[in-house]
Amino acid sequence: MKRTIQRILLIVIGINLLPFVCLAQNKYVPGFIINNNQERIEGEVLKQSDIANCQSVSFKEGEHAIKYLPSQIKSWGINSSRLFVSQTIVEDEEEKLVFLEYIVKAKVNLLAYYGVGRDSRFFVQKDNAELRELIFTRSTNSAGMVVENKKYIGVLNIVLSDCIEVYGDISSTTLKINSLKKLITKYNNCVSPDDLVFENTSIETQNIKFSVALAYNIPQYEITNNDEENYDSDIPDYKSTTTNYLSYGIGIAVMIPRVKGLSVNLEAMFAKTEFKFDGFAGPLGYPDYLRFKNTTIAFPIQVRYAYNISKFKPYVCAGYSIVLYAKHEKDHSDQVILFETQHHGWNAGLGLEYQLFKPVSIFFGFKYQSVKTVGYDPPKKGDKSFEYLTLKTSAISFTLGVSF
Repeated sequence: MKRTIQRILLIVIGINLLPFVCLAQNKYVPGFIINNNQERIEGEVLKQSDIANCQSVSFKEGEHAIKYLPSQIKSWGINSSRLFVSQTIVEDEEEKLVFLEYIVKAKVNLLAYYGVGRDSRFFVQKDNAELRELIFTRSTNSAGMVVENKKYIGVLNIVLSDCIEVYGDISSTTLKINSLKKLITKYNNCVSPDDLVFENTSIETQNIKFSVALAYNIPQYEITNNDEENYDSDIPDYKSTTTNYLSYGIGIAVMIPRVKGLSVNLEAMFAKTEFKFDGFAGPLGYPDYLRFKNTTIAFPIQVRYAYNISKFKPYVCAGYSIVLYAKHEKDHSDQVILFETQHHGWNAGLGLEYQLFKPVSIFFGFKYQSVKTVGYDPPKKGDKSFEYLTLKTSAISFTLGVSF
């Protein structure tokens, strides 16, 4: 049985790590540059961070790669997904030539700049004329009150003044990429829908995602005697006879702003479990069996990082687990001991997500979870007289689910 489980784990880990290995071996992706003579040259560009993308691009036509600065080319892009253009902005009170990324390219362009140690900066440009930055400031006045100045609202009112349909949306627009993209796209569809040249498709348009999942769990329960010096040293460690079980539940994922692919995930997984310890010698020395029947609710809280490779998103995750025993029954009355109904521990895993269509994806994941709790005397709940006995629960889970 153990060898079978080990083989399954190796296969699952191998499948999920394969996209990372392929990515590591192929850092260049199909792309292009437009030189200062307005000539488009097809080739491959190096995938790098957003901050690095605004400073330079490494372009390969054939075998050799050349690094281009904003002064050396007009623009560059990753085919059908990202487009950068050379523009002059003011940074630290000095003019600087950089690459800005098109979020939307149409009658009104929306562009973004990703700098070191600061929030993203956004610019609008109407009819390819003046580039205008969208600015938000926060300061403290002499009375100690925080004063916010949404200068970008005034800029948007001027630039988008010829479409009455967006008037009511401007004041509620935040200086976030998804909010701005929604507003500018609505304006362009209102005024000149045929002028859309490019729209960034690599942006995560959802800040929150929901999921439903079904998991197959392979558990192991173990009771250990942690204090043989002061308590009966004849009480051995016990591993349970157990059956595998299914769990099902729901989840929510909150995307971390400005960190692409990073999210905080919370799940609620429901299950009915049963485990039995044969020949258990309890605190009073009864040679007996001990069987528990439980209805559990598990709350794994995880930090997850996913890397986008076309429609595939391999991910890794780790976090903290809380398991509540909503129903906790002991099958044999001779045994006095029960265990606390709230377990704590850690979890870690990896998986692969595939986008069917926006915003629906399916995912398959593997997770290892380990939680534990201590014993107590049922007539005196809170009595720590049996806390030297620890119940440890570990489980390997294979999960299939849908996110939206």
